[in-house]
Amino acid sequence: MHSSILQKIQPFAFHPTLHAFIYPLSFVFLGILYGSRVGSFSFVNTLLIFLYAMIFHIIDRSSRHNSSIREYFDRPVHIGLVLAFVVVSLAIAFRSTLAMDFLLLLNMLFLFGKNKFQAYAENNHLYVTLVRAFYYGIILNAMAFFMESHVMVFRLALASIPLLILHIFYLKGHVKPIRENILLFALRLLPYLLSLLLCLLGKLSWIALPFILAIAGIFVFARKFILPEDNLLNQRILSTHELLFLSLVLGIAIVV
Repeated sequence: MHSSILQKIQPFAFHPTLHAFIYPLSFVFLGILYGSRVGSFSFVNTLLIFLYAMIFHIIDRSSRHNSSIREYFDRPVHIGLVLAFVVVSLAIAFRSTLAMDFLLLLNMLFLFGKNKFQAYAENNHLYVTLVRAFYYGIILNAMAFFMESHVMVFRLALASIPLLILHIFYLKGHVKPIRENILLFALRLLPYLLSLLLCLLGKLSWIALPFILAIAGIFVFARKFILPEDNLLNQRILSTHELLFLSLVLGIAIVV
């Protein structure tokens, strides 16, 4: 019975098109949830920050193999992406503050300067990956939170750290079973151990405990039973679902 239900869900849950939509959502989901609780939900602001996250991710991925900005602009579709990114950035800038405007400029500098930085040394690729995870796990969530609440709190950054670690695993994806490597398995549990620590410190509501344990059980211990095929794409799609579920729990359980 359970196997039959799982087989019906898998084609939809692991469809690449769905992944292209929900992965950028995982960059801002926590910020939207928590910001809506602290402030008030704004459909326009939510749409703008989601479009910003999606275009940011598309440009980030599509520019990875270009050695220069000029090379990236050789394709008309890339010019269209950048124009859309500028328009959305300006729309956010007009609805926000000077601090956010400055961050938008830094984001653009990262997008179009990271390849040049990576070219200087081989180790720079690792640094850019870590910065990319920092964007996906913390910075974009902070932007989403600010768009909804118009304030900034340190508590959001603390709650985003488990997501940051999950994004690092996503970006440094692998297909080898994590149980074969004790250190890797321990690192894979780290986001959940940190989430439990936040509960103990009073930064998250105790009501989050069973949900955190349940998500850890599903996505760490039982992931091989959920995957239709154990390849890198499916691993990353499953990680996206994991990010969304954990974001949902963290967003609801953050103590205001």
